[in-house]
Amino acid sequence: MFGSLSKSKLMQPGAEMVLLGRQELDVWLGEPDDFILAVLRDIYDHEADVKRWLNVPHTQLGGRSAVDLISAGRVAEVESAVIEYWNAR
Repeated sequence: MFGSLSKSKLMQPGAEMVLLGRQELDVWLGEPDDFILAVLRDIYDHEADVKRWLNVPHTQLGGRSAVDLISAGRVAEVESAVIEYWNAR
């Protein structure tokens, strides 16, 4: 499940985290009110947790990270997963 944010469980050996500030993250994903960011910021209290969620591979995303899918133009898949996670809380 997406909610477990233990750093040791999230970052796999050799995984590279994209380091973006809040402004860069907003620009990278789109408008500052981007839906995915809005939902993640509702779920998580800390921007670091939002960044981590975006960078960590998730089973619900086919073992890929949200960054990978968004970069490939597969935003709808990430939106669906984040909505599912938000509703399960």
